[in-house]
Amino acid sequence: MSGDYNAMQEVIRLFKPYMTRLSIEDGRFNNKLFERLVQRLVFIAWQFYMHYSEK
Repeated sequence: MSGDYNAMQEVIRLFKPYMTRLSIEDGRFNNKLFERLVQRLVFIAWQFYMHYSEK
């Protein structure tokens, strides 16, 4: 599981700048929106892991 955790952390690290840009509304950073984007990304990574670990 350590490799999967590290891979998920790397994906989050790579997407963080894009999620930060998406989280800016009216020139202000929206922390709740950023947190929702991170949660969604983690959920997608978890679904990917579950799908491919079954095979």
